[in-house]
Amino acid sequence: MPGRSWLVGIGTLLTIGLVAPRFASACTCGYYASPCQGYRAEVVFAGEVVSVDEIGGEFQMRLRVLRAYKGLDASTVDVWSDARSSCGVKLDVGGRYVIYTSKGRMTLHACGGYGQHLAPGEPLPDLPPVPGSVYGRVTRYDSERIRRFRPMDPIPSVLL
Repeated sequence: MPGRSWLVGIGTLLTIGLVAPRFASACTCGYYASPCQGYRAEVVFAGEVVSVDEIGGEFQMRLRVLRAYKGLDASTVDVWSDARSSCGVKLDVGGRYVIYTSKGRMTLHACGGYGQHLAPGEPLPDLPPVPGSVYGRVTRYDSERIRRFRPMDPIPSVLL
């Protein structure tokens, strides 16, 4: 019967859709540390991204140090991140960031709370944070931007 073959065809497509391999992402947390959490890192600094290169499956990002808060005594540093998985972080050339990382080979990881993007004209933060104070900016939640590791735009005229 023609109607029955149509049903068998739909059933086959549904079965294939259920068992076919799907792309998976091992790191979609979109977690960003607060300044208090981040300041526990061994190295904390504010920097401007000078260059980004992909070398052997990793992003090598060179930053000019704008302010060293903790554990760093250099004018430029290289920071590394995985270029092959969603856990990697690729910073934007010309962007300014507060980076929280470890000593030695400095690396960034999306779920490790690597720091924060500083908006153009935004002053460098005073760190460590003063206990009992509120710090930050108010942003709109946007899960698509989080998945792509893009900073969220602050809501204009809202200051903390």
